[in-house]
Amino acid sequence: MLARRVFSAAPRPARAFSTSSGSLAKKYDADIEPPRRALSAYQLWQAERFAEKKASLKEGEKIPFEDFTGQLGKEWKSFSDAEKEPWQKKYEAARQQWEKEWKRWWDARSPAELKEINARRKEEGKSSLKAPQDTAAYGPKRPLTSFLRFSAEVRPEYQGLSLTETAKKIGERWKALSEGEKETYKKAWEVEKAEYDAKKQ
Repeated sequence: MLARRVFSAAPRPARAFSTSSGSLAKKYDADIEPPRRALSAYQLWQAERFAEKKASLKEGEKIPFEDFTGQLGKEWKSFSDAEKEPWQKKYEAARQQWEKEWKRWWDARSPAELKEINARRKEEGKSSLKAPQDTAAYGPKRPLTSFLRFSAEVRPEYQGLSLTETAKKIGERWKALSEGEKETYKKAWEVEKAEYDAKKQ
């Protein structure tokens, strides 16, 4: 189930959409279905690894799915926060884009359409759709940690490297810094953390 959701690039097949009222003579396709949620950081990394593995196979070979996914799970758990950080950033960007698309989709549906879409989803055993939350409800944006601030500063120096290689090099550089060198980033975080806490009150 996870493999189909994460790795399949095939478009969704159109399905007839109708309810007992018959008021929606449309296709239950991308115009009706809501945009899919963003993939998690792990799923994004996993998809790239599957693509790399697939490209390395000889003609006729298949990926040993269970063994390979188990291997990837262990590898991901062994990663440091620095190695996971590029994928977390990609997820955050994708999530923010999804939130915008989700709101546009919701606002374009009439109450009658939403009611009938949820009726169809209920028939299919899916959860009902709910109105998108106002992003302001999540509160102020959390400040960057000391490491993430350093990472954003030096990342441009590693253009051309893969995300994993970049994360490893930045992590190594961070570990090599003295406590005095890290203090600058720590103080910047403390200032923004105080502002963040004040806004939450």
